Amino acid sequence: IYIAYLFAEDMSKVYLSLMQGWTYYYNEFGTKIGQIKINAALNYWRNSLNLTSSTFSTQDIHLIDPSKRYDTSLPRGYELGNIMSIKYDAGQLPTNQKMEDDLSLMIQSLEELKSKLISTKDIDLSNKYVLSRTNIIKNHKRTPTKRDYDQQS
Repeated sequence: IYIAYLFAEDMSKVYLSLMQGWTYYYNEFGTKIGQIKINAALNYWRNSLNLTSSTFSTQDIHLIDPSKRYDTSLPRGYELGNIMSIKYDAGQLPTNQKMEDDLSLMIQSLEELKSKLISTKDIDLSNKYVLSRTNIIKNHKRTPTKRDYDQQS
């Protein structure tokens, strides 16, 4: 769980984002189930935190053109991991002071989130706790079955 500045692929906007990492969900569950699980954790955090600024948004962020294919799931993972953010349009960036103030408020939100973790030293334990508190698919490992298509016909 961290704060990052995320730039849109076309550089039209940048987000100051409080986010959770995608790699844990990808490594633990794979792409499809990982996306479901990260979304469940995302909703948990959004409902657990106070927005420290009216400029913070819990809307989804858009970094990449969804029609493009990538050799990595990271760009989509960054989008999925956004807990809250502030969007800055490239043509209308605020003053440095405003950006520093926004960053200070985002740090306060990070500290609030950290105070709600089960353990700051074992993020996996906290992730497992959060996932246990959500109504999502509990069994993430699917057993493949062999189908007899001739018999089904």
